[in-house]
Amino acid sequence: MQASPGDDETFDLLEQSGEEWARIRFDGPFLGAQVSWEATVMTLAHHAGDLPPDSQGRGLRQHIDVAPVKAGRGQITVVLALPRIDLPALRKTVIMVRQWRRLGPGRHEYGPVQRLE
Repeated sequence: MQASPGDDETFDLLEQSGEEWARIRFDGPFLGAQVSWEATVMTLAHHAGDLPPDSQGRGLRQHIDVAPVKAGRGQITVVLALPRIDLPALRKTVIMVRQWRRLGPGRHEYGPVQRLE
C-alpha cells in the first residue's frame, strides 16, 4: 500500500503470507536520523510456532526486535497479539514505530503476557 507523501501511514507492502505475517518498507526516525525500515510484522501465534517445542507453552509478550541500523537501513520485527495481520494492523504498526521516541537496538517487550494454546 502506498499513500500520499507526508501520510503517517505510508508504507510499501513487500510480501504477505495469508493473515499471519507481512513484510513492509517505510521511512521513519531512529535515534535522531531518518531510516528506511524493512519490517516483518507477525501475529504472536505465528511467532510461537517458530519457537522450539519446549518453549511454546510459555507465556509470550508482544515485542519489537530492532537490529543494528547500517547505512540508513534498518531491519525490525514486530510481533503483535492480534488474530491476523491486515492493512489496518500494518498502518498502526508504522505509526507506532514512527512515534516510539525511545526505540533503540534490541528487543522491546510490551503489554501483558499472552498464553497461547
